[in-house]
Amino acid sequence: MDGRKALPITTVLLILALALATVGVGYGLWSKVLTIQGTVYTGEVNAQLSIEEIDEGDAALVSDNGVNEDHEIEGKDIGECSVALISQSPPDLDNEGPQLMRITIENGYPSYSCFVNFNVQNNGSIPIKVDQPKLSGVDIGALDVAFLTGNIGTEGCYYNEVNGSAVPPVFVHPQLEPKEQTFCTIWVHVRQEAKQGATYTFLARVLAHQWNEYSTWPHLDLYP
Repeated sequence: MDGRKALPITTVLLILALALATVGVGYGLWSKVLTIQGTVYTGEVNAQLSIEEIDEGDAALVSDNGVNEDHEIEGKDIGECSVALISQSPPDLDNEGPQLMRITIENGYPSYSCFVNFNVQNNGSIPIKVDQPKLSGVDIGALDVAFLTGNIGTEGCYYNEVNGSAVPPVFVHPQLEPKEQTFCTIWVHVRQEAKQGATYTFLARVLAHQWNEYSTWPHLDLYP
């Protein structure tokens, strides 16, 4: 008969605890995953057109005073020049506000003139540069159309406006900070070759783009 005594249960438990602790040194690991989350808020490029004044008649009699005037010869009101602002963006853009200008001449006659003073305003959150306006649908056989710096013969947009008058120099490619605007005039003149009983309509559009990139016209064919 073996006379060895069994180890006390307390000793056995202590040995097991030490053994488990030793194994834990080699295989145990506490861990925690640290996550970095980033958020980027982008700005917005958005510009819109607004009409400041529409003048009709003899060029020598009209003035930039913020009031629509009709100075046709002998005080008559024959021709009609109307401007519609169209809130329409190309399909892949979501800009709010008027993006196109439609000018219509009705009941015009040779030498009839219309002057449309308009603004381009930066309604976005980042600076923009504004290109010279583009025209489409002009019947060059019936109409002369030009962008003026306040006087016939001095063409180009854009310029500053002080008390209703153009102030040189012309800014061919002005930069606008948010909420700033620039000013220009479209002159429409009915030529001798215009057809009787005809209505003439054309579009004007302006490309505005972020200030630190060159401009392109990728959406020219997407407008109506």
